[in-house]
Amino acid sequence: ATIQAVCGAFGYLVGGVLGEFSIRGTFFLQAGCLVLSGILFRLVCEPDGNQKQVSLKAVAKEANPLKAFADGKHFMNMAFVMLFAVNILMNFANTGFDQVFNYYLKDQLGLTSSYNGIIKAAVGFISFVFNMSLCLWIIRKTDTKKSMLALCAFCTLAAVGTLLSPQIRGFILWGVFAYAGYSVSLPVLQHMVAAQAEPARKNLVMGFYNATKSLGSIVGSLMAGFLYAFHAKLPFLVVAITYGLALAAAVSYLLWDRKDCASQ
Repeated sequence: ATIQAVCGAFGYLVGGVLGEFSIRGTFFLQAGCLVLSGILFRLVCEPDGNQKQVSLKAVAKEANPLKAFADGKHFMNMAFVMLFAVNILMNFANTGFDQVFNYYLKDQLGLTSSYNGIIKAAVGFISFVFNMSLCLWIIRKTDTKKSMLALCAFCTLAAVGTLLSPQIRGFILWGVFAYAGYSVSLPVLQHMVAAQAEPARKNLVMGFYNATKSLGSIVGSLMAGFLYAFHAKLPFLVVAITYGLALAAAVSYLLWDRKDCASQ
């Protein structure tokens, strides 16, 4: 999760700066990176399971994007419902915010793509420092349920800050806070989901986790595009509300866990 947050941010930096010189060049760079990834996947990665011949029908069945959701019936309980609700809402809000923030800088504030790249690079550096220090401390030394609640609250506050900030500096600063809060929350939430899973079911649980993460991102991106057409600030309002709902789900999970422990 840390590598995804950091490398994703620096990808924005490279793409943003290169976009100042050549839009086409950014696409060639992307294609080259993907080709290199495919080559490295073959040369570096090792199989972690038993290899066997499978039919095309079996591959199509396993590749079904809805299969991860169907597998949820094997482990789903109230704790997972609330955790996955937090996951969907957090990714909905972050993706929606990311889509709008990128465009808002250029469309409303008149900044070029390099500014967006520099901001995302700053976010990447902050995320790296926090995830190598604060995030590890949260996972090892704190009650992650309470910490997740605090992170959801922080993201909500940051989203409200971007919505209400009238100046460019304040808007960008609150935006960096929102990105940083999400980047720290991602490994913490992933740890909570993995810890909740039984060892025999962990693969199914993490598959469902990634599926709900993607679902939140897809809907969040769609929301941002449609709402921006009505008003430039409207998506930021929805993002703030969604982070607030994630906070409510995190509170519900904390209360449920206390009640469950008391009953035992």
